[in-house]
Amino acid sequence: MRTNGVNDELYILARTVLLDALEALGAHRDAIVLVGAQAVYLHVGDADLAVRPYTTDGDLVLDPARLGEIPPLERALTEAGFLPRRSDTVGV
Repeated sequence: MRTNGVNDELYILARTVLLDALEALGAHRDAIVLVGAQAVYLHVGDADLAVRPYTTDGDLVLDPARLGEIPPLERALTEAGFLPRRSDTVGV
């Protein structure tokens, strides 16, 4: 895929963050489902799509029935360098 330099960098960063999150949540892997555009593009690869296969968001769904207790999700993510977003910055 080729867009412009800025979009390419954002796309690479988004994929890197998504992979980092999946690695941090490794103990909970059975409870994680990748959804949204990232999942579609991962499955279709370089297919001839009518839209450009580009998104910088990553959506994960957690199945609470399959979640492990250890490590707690928050601890797993913070230990991997992820920080909670302050409520006054939501949507920014």
